[in-house]
Amino acid sequence: MTQGQINTLNDIYAFALRMPFTPQHIAPNLSEIESQIKRTFPGGVHAVVFRKSSIPGWAEVRNTKGIIAILIGLIGPSTSQPMRDVATGQASGIMGPKPYVRPGGAVGYYHEEEVLPARINWT
Repeated sequence: MTQGQINTLNDIYAFALRMPFTPQHIAPNLSEIESQIKRTFPGGVHAVVFRKSSIPGWAEVRNTKGIIAILIGLIGPSTSQPMRDVATGQASGIMGPKPYVRPGGAVGYYHEEEVLPARINWT
């Protein structure tokens, strides 16, 4: 990704990351979240960011200029390692977000305990 693309995605997610996550679509696990996203966006999405949540699910963050950005909330421990593992597809038994991200799309994770301003770790 170019720096310009990263800046655009950071701007899209900035507001959503300042607030507690409330999913538009609740799902019991990542597998169901993946299935719902694939059904809703059969052509794939441009960007996915994972974050911790007390309620698992996903939300469309903003769709401007044709950019489809998804925020996925997962229940998890308080370290960034598990979110990174999910975002990169390294977590045990998890395929990762690649099947529903368009070619050239972006995947990242956000860890609330990191120092503000909010920063997305792009993989």
